[in-house]
Amino acid sequence: MALTEFSELHVVHAWHLVCENIFRSECAVVTDAEVDAMVAEEANKRKQWRENLVSTYGDKRGKDTVDYLDPQLHVIKGDAKHIVPIIARELNVDRIIMGTVARTGIPGFLMGNTAESIVNQIDCSVLMIKPPGFVSPVSL
Repeated sequence: MALTEFSELHVVHAWHLVCENIFRSECAVVTDAEVDAMVAEEANKRKQWRENLVSTYGDKRGKDTVDYLDPQLHVIKGDAKHIVPIIARELNVDRIIMGTVARTGIPGFLMGNTAESIVNQIDCSVLMIKPPGFVSPVSL
């Protein structure tokens, strides 16, 4: 889409270490240094993910396309429902394209809880993409 509209492409990926707050609690049996090491390891995994993302896209579309797009990758530690709206406002984006899965409760029925939270905080167009094989729970 960025290619067809001659626009900038920013890819935002928010991540966190699962259970980090529990690991850092007073009841935990791991030290802060051990948790810091786990966070660093997760950060390295996310960095590798970022590099693979660009490499895979380059393999499919060609290096010239990647060079032309010059995608700006934002891999940020934090919760997506907080990070994405902040980055969207900072960059003054026109459109957000995000993957989404429906998970729990009424808010998650159609688009997913995180996606709904993000949509409620932004003032731009949104294109939501469901995963392959998704079947809508709503019938006409």
